[in-house]
Amino acid sequence: MSVNDRWLEILLVPTRDGISVAEACRRYGISRQSFYKYRRRLWAEGTSGLQPRSRPPTNSPGQTADEVESLIVRLRVDNPRWGARILQTKLKQAGLDPVPAVSTVHRVLSRHGLVSRQELRSPKAWKRFERHAPNDLWQIDGTQVALADGSKAWIVDLLDDHARFAIGAHAVRRFRHRQLGRPWRRPSWSTARPGS
Repeated sequence: MSVNDRWLEILLVPTRDGISVAEACRRYGISRQSFYKYRRRLWAEGTSGLQPRSRPPTNSPGQTADEVESLIVRLRVDNPRWGARILQTKLKQAGLDPVPAVSTVHRVLSRHGLVSRQELRSPKAWKRFERHAPNDLWQIDGTQVALADGSKAWIVDLLDDHARFAIGAHAVRRFRHRQLGRPWRRPSWSTARPGS
C-alpha cells in the first residue's frame, strides 16, 4: 500500500464508517493535526497533495556563521590557489575561534562554486625499479629449496640493480645473517659472464 493510498484510506474512514475524526486518529495512531493537515491538502491539491514532502529543519545550530563563511569566500577569491587546508591555517592565524574543520571549509567553497571539479587521473603505468648506473645497488635474495634427499638448502642470488645482471649465486645449507658478507668474498661464487 502506497503512502497516498494509506492517507486516502485514513481520510475516508470517518465518512465511510460513520466514526468521529478522533476515533479514526486513535485507530491509525496519528494526531488530529496531521489528519486535518492532510485533509486540507487533499481538498486543495487532490491525491497528489498526499505525497510525502521534504521537511528541512527550522534551524541548523551547527551551520557555519555567515561572517566566517564570507571570510572564507573572500580569502579564496583573493588567493585562488589556496585550498581548504591552507584556508583553515589562515583562519587559525587570524585568531578565529573556533576554527572550522577542513571539510567544512571545503563545503563552504563548494557551496559558493569556488571548487572546480578535477578529472580523475588514471593510475600511472607500472615502472620497473632500477638504478641509473651499474654497481650502484646490488640486491641479494635468498630462496629455500627442498633437495632430493629431503633436506633443505638456500640459494642466495646477487643481482646488479641497473642491468638486472646476475652477479652470482651461492647454495648454502644454513642461511645466517653473519654468512651474508662471506660468500661473495670467497671464490665459491659462481659468477655469470655477460652474454652467457
